Amino acid sequence: MSVPNRQKEVMLGEANISSTLDPVQLMRKLLFFIPKSLVGPILFYLLLYWWFVPASMRLNIPLSFPSIGLKIIASLFSVPALFLSRSSTEGLASSLPERWATSLHRFIAPLSFLLSTLSSTSALCLFAPIIGIPALPPHAVAVIFGGLMLSAWLNIIKKSLGIFAIIGLGKRHSADAIVGLSAPELLEIDRRPPILYLRSFERERSKATNLSRFGYIRNRSSGFYLVARRPKGSDSFSSFVRKALVREYKRKLLDSNRSAHDEQMIFADYFSEFGPYIAIGRPGESFESMDLGAAKYYVPDEEWASKVIELINSSGAILIEAAESKGLSWEIKQVLNQVAPEKVLLILPSTDVEYREFCMFSTGLFPYPIPERLPKTRLLMFGPVWSPILLENATMILEDAVKPFVERLDLGSRPNQQSNQANRVDTTNARR
Repeated sequence: MSVPNRQKEVMLGEANISSTLDPVQLMRKLLFFIPKSLVGPILFYLLLYWWFVPASMRLNIPLSFPSIGLKIIASLFSVPALFLSRSSTEGLASSLPERWATSLHRFIAPLSFLLSTLSSTSALCLFAPIIGIPALPPHAVAVIFGGLMLSAWLNIIKKSLGIFAIIGLGKRHSADAIVGLSAPELLEIDRRPPILYLRSFERERSKATNLSRFGYIRNRSSGFYLVARRPKGSDSFSSFVRKALVREYKRKLLDSNRSAHDEQMIFADYFSEFGPYIAIGRPGESFESMDLGAAKYYVPDEEWASKVIELINSSGAILIEAAESKGLSWEIKQVLNQVAPEKVLLILPSTDVEYREFCMFSTGLFPYPIPERLPKTRLLMFGPVWSPILLENATMILEDAVKPFVERLDLGSRPNQQSNQANRVDTTNARR
């Protein structure tokens, strides 16, 4: 569980910021990615121009009056073209130094917003004939569609750069307001047995690399949860939506490299209904790169083992994010020796390759081998003698996926207590 000290992390960060691209290499990347990034917006708005703009309002130039067959064929390629444009801009953004991506994002974001606002407002003029106002001349219609096309392209670039740029919080926001209470503070308020989250520090750091983030984007629909739970009973839908917006707010206000950790925010949001959701903090982590999911304990390296054992023994449930790690392997052995199997939920890797590697790594670690097949939920709980039980409800809603685990522990039987604890936490946050 050894991690680099703070000085090494600062040096690595400064090295990343000062990195530059060779001008020839940059030009090659631009010539490779820019044309593909334009394909989607051009084709999409060209189709709108063909299908919905009357012939009398189109410019008398080639391709303004295509055949029905050409319009149908182009329509079939419109959605793939948009995905191609998004992937191309993400590929270009991932190859830029962090400083460049951040500077470009700060320039393009307001420009994209301004152009989108102007283009959308101007587009209302296209409906002038409906209310009896004379139709716009063809050149004005072409300019409006050109603006819409350009604003869509800038918006794609802005979103792609945002994944790899550092988006500052500004003076209006503080770290405490976003991160929330530390684990000791939360446990002082909420006396219920905690929900302990164990993961690999090395794996957490690797998620923050450009390559891993780009890989996550390309596979983001494979087994990652979109919402924490369904609103039910006394829960209002507005409260449910507000929690989802808070998670998105945190992700966007922080370094947008948060994308690889968003899932843990969702796990924390759901399981904090049943107890304080806590974890050991990664030494030297910065506000921008920390995992926001759990309230953290920060302990010296020499106290790490004793604190982990203490938390394992006091926890009502334990969530383990599977990874190849000596430190995590030691933690799993402690869990196996000291905790009842029904209290443990294993979050499996997101890809088949990583899952097979973990199966090989965990050989001999668990009393029974991990199943060879990766379930779509990526969740596994254990029977009475640590026999693995895959959770097969292939849903993107966490509440449905973990229902067998929660029901077995009877975690969902204290709604009034949960509500009271939540109110106490909110009151404490307001006083801070």
